[in-house]
Amino acid sequence: MVCSTFIKQYFMRLLKSFILGAVITFLLFTACQGPKKEYATMLIYGGTIYTVDSTQATVEAVAVKANSILFAGSLAEAEQYKNDETQLLDLEGKTMTPGLIEGHGHFMGLGYNELNLDLNNTGSYQEIVDAVAKGLKQRPRENGLPGGDGIKANGTKCLRKW
Repeated sequence: MVCSTFIKQYFMRLLKSFILGAVITFLLFTACQGPKKEYATMLIYGGTIYTVDSTQATVEAVAVKANSILFAGSLAEAEQYKNDETQLLDLEGKTMTPGLIEGHGHFMGLGYNELNLDLNNTGSYQEIVDAVAKGLKQRPRENGLPGGDGIKANGTKCLRKW
């Protein structure tokens, strides 16, 4: 009887040790795995690529996934983000800049537009007549009434004296 109790205790300790070892092994294997590698949807290379990073003003390549930059740097390192589905874009010596939007106004053109008779929002003949009458009241008659995009003759802009 003592022998069977001893054997049961031995196997219980052995079973607990085995389960504990299996759990520890499982945790080590899952914890040691790195994050799932991301792959680029596009790899851009082959030209001067400017960044907005003062420590690295230009790079050889950019790896992009959807609308996010995964990597910017050397072509060799960027190729680590490439898989069979990655689209390759060779700049062929051209220059790539960050998404800069250059907004500007042609101030003379903006001023001239204020002088034009704007008929863009007219929807009937009467509205055109009313807009012309209003424009003539606002400007001296000897200067005429410039026609802009709203007044056209055979598809070309013209200046009309009313």
